[in-house]
Formats: sequence, structure tokens, C-alpha cells
Amino acid sequence: MELENDLIAYESAVEVFARNKTNHVIYNSGEDHARIITVNIFNNAQNKIRILAGSLTSKGVADKEIYINSLLNFIITRKGKVEILLDRYFDENIGESINKSSLFSALSNYKENVTVKGTRKKAMMTGYGEDPQTPRPIHFCLGDDHMYRLEYDTFARKAFCNFNDASFTERCIAAFDSNFQDATLHQL
Repeated sequence: MELENDLIAYESAVEVFARNKTNHVIYNSGEDHARIITVNIFNNAQNKIRILAGSLTSKGVADKEIYINSLLNFIITRKGKVEILLDRYFDENIGESINKSSLFSALSNYKENVTVKGTRKKAMMTGYGEDPQTPRPIHFCLGDDHMYRLEYDTFARKAFCNFNDASFTERCIAAFDSNFQDATLHQL
């Protein structure tokens, strides 16, 4: 019960940060925190969502109804654009998992607003984890030009986020866009 109350308090605080576009770094980890942060990015973005992920087919975040519905609401009510870059796209059986995914099935109804691409390139970052000098793979979700959740430990889902940091978000956008341009288009 205490953990559930902590999660409710965390979700409420994140909603306030997101709604008020607060420029404050929030550290978080785990599936629940990932879902809460990304849903708030979806709920507060106005124009574009960019997602760099492994496959978005694993259980725990992108398969949750609130995640899917929040992303669809962004597309439907704000006519928002979504770009997804999958860095495990060429791994064995990922294409089959994408085709069976509730998320990608829902997104396939909005092909004019959603572009999904795959790449073999892994985005890397130093400065985090047990050995800050060693480059580690990262994933992120970007909302418009000022919101981000950057996962620096993609296995434990350790991340930091901010709902109003245009400078850092623009650096992530530049990295995303350069990889997205050359990636392989996935037909929804």
C-alpha cells in the first residue's frame, strides 16, 4: 500500500511539473516511472514526439493502455506527428513482435501522422552508470523542442527527464534526426 501511495504521489508531482513546464531534472527508474513520464510528455506535447527505443514491444511500458491511448490522443486531438526509431529493428524476431504489438497496431490507423524506422546504430552516451567513462546505449522520448526522458541504463530503465529544457532537448533532436534520416522505413 505504501508503494502504491508513493507512486500516486510521484505521478501527481510529475503531472504538475509537466503542466507547468518546469525546468527541473527528475531522476527515475523502472517501468512505472517510465510510463508516468512518457505519458506526461505525450499529454503535454503540441506538435511532435520523437522516440528512440529498442523495439517498443517488451512488456511493461509501451504495451500499457494508458501509454497507447495518450499517444493516440496526441495524434488525434492535436494532429501531432510521431517519429519512432528502433535500434533493435534488425534483431531476430523483432519484426514479428512489432506486427503483433498493440501499440503498432493502433498506430497503423494513423499512418499520415506516424513514421517508424529501424536502424542498426545505437545511440551512445558517457557520464553515467558504474563506469562513467564507458559509452552506454541510450533511449529517449522527446516532446516538441523542450521535453525529454533520456534512459541511460536501458536494462534497469534508469533515466532523467525534464519538461522544459530546450537546450538539452535540441541536442537530442539533432542526434535523433541525423540517425532517423538514414534509417530503414517500416511499413505500418
